[in-house]
Amino acid sequence: MRAKPQHDRIAHLSAAAMLAAITALLAQIAIPLGPVPLTLQTLAVLAAACLFSPRWAAIAMSCYVGVGAVGLPVYSAGRAGFGYLLGPTGGFLFGFILGALLGSWLLRRLPNRLSSNYLSALAVVVVYDLCALPQMMLLMNIGLKEAAALAILPVLPFDLLKVALFVPLLRRISAALHQQFPLIY
Repeated sequence: MRAKPQHDRIAHLSAAAMLAAITALLAQIAIPLGPVPLTLQTLAVLAAACLFSPRWAAIAMSCYVGVGAVGLPVYSAGRAGFGYLLGPTGGFLFGFILGALLGSWLLRRLPNRLSSNYLSALAVVVVYDLCALPQMMLLMNIGLKEAAALAILPVLPFDLLKVALFVPLLRRISAALHQQFPLIY
């Protein structure tokens, strides 16, 4: 028997809130590499794209970005507030929402293969990186090459390594969650 729609929404919202909390925890693991720290929060963005529908992936990341914007210290190294969100690296945070949404959408339209998961995860990385550039360029008064050199190039090898290592694990987690909770995942 199918659960009532209200229960479905509560279950989805709970799962999204848990992923937002996990994102906040992973953001605290930060290695400074210039204006953009290397963090593990991007693993949670990849998880949102892999585990949730596009709508709920975006909601999970919006919860994370939203609680940080209102002042909870959930961004990297305990940062928070609209000032940080609207600062030079805030475009990444907006990109997390769009990247999770697009990655999930793409994954659900591709064949259920490991290569599809990799393609979706790479799309997530490309989206949050591209979202970061205009804000950084505008606020730091620099060009595209300088912004890419500051924001993307230092962390890109690590992002690709995270994708390579994390995607197979996410496939297993997704299959297990779908089997255990078919109404949510």
